[in-house]
Amino acid sequence: MTYADYLWNPAAYDEDRSLRHAIALCWGEEAVEPALEVQQRVLELAKWMYESERGWTTFDAQRAQAVRQQAEQAAARLARAAKSPELEKQLKSRILVPLRNRLAQFRPAAKLIARPAGGLEHPLTKTTINPSVEEIVAGKPVGWSLEESGSSAKMSVSDDDHSGKHSLCLEATHCYQKKDSPRHGDRKYINLALIHGTESGGKSGEDAYRVEGDQRYQCTFWMKSTAPLVALRFMGWKVGQIDKEGSKLRGYPPIIQATNEWKQYTATFYTQSPTDRCAVLFGLYGYEDEGVRLGKIWVDDVKVKAFDATDR
Repeated sequence: MTYADYLWNPAAYDEDRSLRHAIALCWGEEAVEPALEVQQRVLELAKWMYESERGWTTFDAQRAQAVRQQAEQAAARLARAAKSPELEKQLKSRILVPLRNRLAQFRPAAKLIARPAGGLEHPLTKTTINPSVEEIVAGKPVGWSLEESGSSAKMSVSDDDHSGKHSLCLEATHCYQKKDSPRHGDRKYINLALIHGTESGGKSGEDAYRVEGDQRYQCTFWMKSTAPLVALRFMGWKVGQIDKEGSKLRGYPPIIQATNEWKQYTATFYTQSPTDRCAVLFGLYGYEDEGVRLGKIWVDDVKVKAFDATDR
């Protein structure tokens, strides 16, 4: 429902307002506050256990049980407000009981260690790779690559920048179209992207950014485009499989309605538990008859960091 709200009017989209409205439509106005409190308490405990297990923070078992009880009380209020026995059953079986079991078995790290610095790091240099496209070697931007499948494009360093001297430009020149294609029929298909974080074109994660599994990350960047719909994707590699092609990570928003003026955008993505490398893709994916168009995309000043609730 919130995704539909975003698609209806991206410029006016407000995450908190949209979520509250969706809850009210599902279960009534009185369910909004207890539903949000269930979410807040469960996320608080999940983050606390994740960080304590890695030794980044201390863990107080007594206080954790108090937070768990608050989550259960809020869930009971939510079920009463929604007047739904089925909802109460689902809250218990899918959230509250697993949370109680997890706490009962949880063991924090034996000693504290320094928390890793926020942001993505290259596994070799330990620094962010060329986020503003200022480092050029042999005419190619360090840490960037091009993905193209079927359709054609070129990647180039551009003097049309948001800051510094350069930005990176993707110019899509041809659609994929093959008569009576088993997959696409006669439709014109575009499948192209700039990849930030690896120079392999997505075929390997050996040089990709190092990330933590089970974590939410925030990505900000400046972009302009002559193509109206730009897809934002995130690619991840699992531990022990960085020599293989990456797989898609969950991210939001998936589509950006771009303009031909520089504008800053913010997105989030989530890493699965075995993920330890990732890259960011700015692309054109889909059919021409569904609004995807050939054109140019310029990207500059990309920043990715572990999500902090204070950034909202």
